[in-house]
Amino acid sequence: MDELSSVAEINDPDLRCISETWLDPSIYDGVISIGSNYTPYRKDRGTPGGGLITYVKTVIPSSRLFDMEEEGKEALWLLLKPQRLLRPFSCIVMVAVYYPAGQAAINEITMIDYLINGIDFILQNYPSAGIIIAGDFHKMKLGTLCNCLI
Repeated sequence: MDELSSVAEINDPDLRCISETWLDPSIYDGVISIGSNYTPYRKDRGTPGGGLITYVKTVIPSSRLFDMEEEGKEALWLLLKPQRLLRPFSCIVMVAVYYPAGQAAINEITMIDYLINGIDFILQNYPSAGIIIAGDFHKMKLGTLCNCLI
């Protein structure tokens, strides 16, 4: 955590997405804090391994989109409303994804469908949203996802 805090202090990023956190409910948010300048959002897997955490600068109004999350999918959805955005955008929706290695082909298709449907839903509700998809995709073939977003 010291190293993570130091890197955040040196680079001063607005967002930090980390996968394979291995966190569980017994680890409280105070332990994973990287300072008062960041709000942590986390999604623990519940079994050993996996998990996600995204740190958002506290000056950026943000909220977690729990309705977008689905059981069994390691995806953490956030709505960000920075004060200054490029003209066509009213907000940013970010999804942090962890897709473990060694998954069956059907799981890959299911995850890509989940992301496409989620982004479609977001754009219906936030038509001028900018979308950020970040994470650890291992060997997931992202061509289908990318082609659907063009």
